Amino acid sequence: MKVKNFASEIFCIVFISIILTLFFLLYFQIPSYTISNHKFKFSIVNFILIFSIVLFIFTIFELLFQKLTLFSISNFNRITNILSFSPFLLLLFIPLSLKYYLTNNDLYSRFKFFLFLILFSFLYLKIVLLFNCLRYKLPDFKKIIDRFILISSRKKILYLFLFSWFIYIICSGILISKGIYFSGDEPHYLLITHSLIKDFDINVGNNYSNKDYKNYMPENIKLRPHARFGKKGIKFLYSIHLPGVSFLLIPLYFIGLILKGKWILLILRAGIGVFGALLGVQIYLFLKENFGDEKKALFVWIIYSFTIPILFYSIHIYPEVVIALFSIFIFRKIYSKNKISNKLLLLLGFLLSTFLWFGVKYNLLFFLFSALGIYLLLKNKGIGFRIIYFLIFPLISYLLFVLFLHHLYGSITPLSVYEGPVSSEYIKYYYKMVLTEVPFSQRIETLLNYFLDQRDGLLLYSPIYLFSFLGFLELLKRKKQLVFSLLFISLPYILGYAFLTQRGGYAPQARPLIAVFWIAGIFLGSFFVYNKKNFFNFIAYLCLGISFVMVFLMLKDPYALYQATTHDVTTREGRLFLTNFNNLHFSLTSLLPSFIKVDNSKYLPNYIWTALLLVFIIIYIIWRKEFLSRIKFTMHWFTINLIIIFLFFTKVLYPNVILGNPKVIDDFYGRKIAYYSLSREAQFFPPSTFYLKRTGEFLLPFTSRKPIKNLKFSFGSNAGKYKVKVNLFDIELFNNILDRKITEISYERVPYYPFRHLKLYFIKVYIKKLSPESIRKNPFYFHFFPFAD
Repeated sequence: MKVKNFASEIFCIVFISIILTLFFLLYFQIPSYTISNHKFKFSIVNFILIFSIVLFIFTIFELLFQKLTLFSISNFNRITNILSFSPFLLLLFIPLSLKYYLTNNDLYSRFKFFLFLILFSFLYLKIVLLFNCLRYKLPDFKKIIDRFILISSRKKILYLFLFSWFIYIICSGILISKGIYFSGDEPHYLLITHSLIKDFDINVGNNYSNKDYKNYMPENIKLRPHARFGKKGIKFLYSIHLPGVSFLLIPLYFIGLILKGKWILLILRAGIGVFGALLGVQIYLFLKENFGDEKKALFVWIIYSFTIPILFYSIHIYPEVVIALFSIFIFRKIYSKNKISNKLLLLLGFLLSTFLWFGVKYNLLFFLFSALGIYLLLKNKGIGFRIIYFLIFPLISYLLFVLFLHHLYGSITPLSVYEGPVSSEYIKYYYKMVLTEVPFSQRIETLLNYFLDQRDGLLLYSPIYLFSFLGFLELLKRKKQLVFSLLFISLPYILGYAFLTQRGGYAPQARPLIAVFWIAGIFLGSFFVYNKKNFFNFIAYLCLGISFVMVFLMLKDPYALYQATTHDVTTREGRLFLTNFNNLHFSLTSLLPSFIKVDNSKYLPNYIWTALLLVFIIIYIIWRKEFLSRIKFTMHWFTINLIIIFLFFTKVLYPNVILGNPKVIDDFYGRKIAYYSLSREAQFFPPSTFYLKRTGEFLLPFTSRKPIKNLKFSFGSNAGKYKVKVNLFDIELFNNILDRKITEISYERVPYYPFRHLKLYFIKVYIKKLSPESIRKNPFYFHFFPFAD
């Protein structure tokens, strides 16, 4: 090897080392910065020291990389090797963030994130280049998969089940550690379980009044009943949720009551995870049996089981995953070419018969599966009179369900579950209202919401399922009967949901799709098995990476799982996008689709994203598989740098602060100001007095049109001892102990942050209780006001 052969790499390493050195010089100065003084100071001594270290590390790394590739980098790959350093060039833009300085903590976190992003991108490109150079010399990882495939089917199924269940238990623990209890419909399903165990009935009136939900909910929570009176009067209160899933939870709930505490949360979430794990196994088995590619079946199992939405629905108390599991098992068996025994027919019929007891909305699936089951069993399997084995349990179940409705409500319409005892006149009125009074545009919006809404749509949280639409097209070319059978089940269910304009509510994303979401898994498998257009494979893997990142962000902030979608909701922002990709000057959420229940006819992103979805599908249809058939390094390079640039504008350039819910004060001592994002536990009395009812940190951002030159602060408590810190931006104004007294401080020449046409001020108050008095009964007093020069 001659040194001159690596002259270009040497020059590149030196240049990148200079850039990194300047970055670290700035990075190490941040802790000493304030809003008043944050200019870069160059030190030649520090520069030489840091440059030497960085240059040494990069040189060693590059030599090791060259040795690892056995010096097999061609002239073309030498150019790509230089391109792999390109992410570091984007560090040249980092000084722009000094213009948008808010606090040193904020700037430090932005710099740290960007450095990690650049290093990760650099290593990613190096790995891609390494694979390109040694693709025939690297270990054959396929052999590992081949060994797994050679294991007996029973062991494989057991391993897949146990692994996914283990992941679900871990995720359950993460949710619990983040303070997540049960929410939405979950506590109401559990209350039925409690009534079944303690009262041996499903009358939950006494359980709501006795607050039996305190066994698994926080003390300060009061549940509004999800129930209606029965025909016997006000003492008989029956849940609008049918008891199917509540029956399944009886043994888990019983164990939870014995262990108590947060164990009941873990046991119930982990227990429901069994059904999610089994659902994933059924997806794997169906793809393996019908598409003949076990490796792709395993790959799709990973995607399906560990991305949104199935991962999170597998650890929540909802009936959808149970219905999905029973559905795919029934369909897999009746669609299979294998002979079917009488015992299996009885089992399939029994599983189908349970649909009626998991929710009124599954009545439609019950009838669809009954019709499809009869058709496929008679046509494909020719079972003749043995069809009675399949139908006996559904017929009995339907008869019992009708008697159940009549016994509780005095009528046989499923509408009684939601409305209580109803007259024939009311039934006519209700269905007339549903059919005629809801604008058709709202039904279309609801359908689009299931896929595109930024609060609870599927594709923004798990973009890998874009390729289910493409898989549908591929499967339509090859297995029309399978496609029509799947559409026969799913389309009426989804369209019926949309026709009634029903949303997912306070639950994880895409709830209306979950009961039939196994069909999306089949279509996704079809894409990976049959697609020959490598460019779309590349996009699919990119979307898969984004989908796993979304899971990580959800686990980091699980409150983003629960976003209300009622008529009372007037904010469009999805919490995950709001907290991770919005900042002080850039709002990604304003560019994302939203179908909240208001007039959306003038909301442009809805039209743009719907059109993009259609264009994406059309491009796939007309795309020639020869075009961009080889995924080259430059495509990875372009994509990774595009991601860096996007994240630079959303996470790095501007302060990671979100100002929401402005509260305008017309008279702040002769001025007009606006407060933002005030805490609910900071009781506010205009114009600038706060009573803080908890310990910890409070942020009090406000804006004014004209600058405020001087401020005086008054704070403390006559009924408690506190450790108190008060900052103006990152300037420490006070850091001391206050023992049952009110103190005052003043600050002149108050700095501000230019925010649009306003002046932004950022006050941070931190209080720590050092005495036993209740802070809720004796709140901490905080007040500030301007004073004359």
